[in-house]
Amino acid sequence: VSPASTCSCTALRAPAPTWATTTMQVTLRTVKGMDYKLDVQPADTVGGVLSRLEQQDSSLQGVKTQLVYVGRVLRNKAETMESLGVQDGDFIVLMILPKEASADAREGAASGVAAAAANRQEPLPPAAPPAAA
Repeated sequence: VSPASTCSCTALRAPAPTWATTTMQVTLRTVKGMDYKLDVQPADTVGGVLSRLEQQDSSLQGVKTQLVYVGRVLRNKAETMESLGVQDGDFIVLMILPKEASADAREGAASGVAAAAANRQEPLPPAAPPAAA
């Protein structure tokens, strides 16, 4: 019998990842240093984590937020913690974005700029010297 035939292949298999079935605690940290601890599952999505965070802190409801993990802005709300490689004890940056001006305010500002430009009178350039004869 050759050594290869007596080898147990199960001994060479990597163990199943622990994140496949366990809850992980992650820290969401704002730029200002405020920390939120959340228990997440590997199947939890970015959108789900943001929703749970809003439930934990009602002052975040209606506020535009974004998560950043290992330098990458998480724009896809359907992406899972597992697909991102999030592990127990990791921290994710929570960016609280400034409120955007309403459409009316933007239109008002734009029309104000246009009106100011229309009312501004530019001085005429100096007249060209007469041509030498």
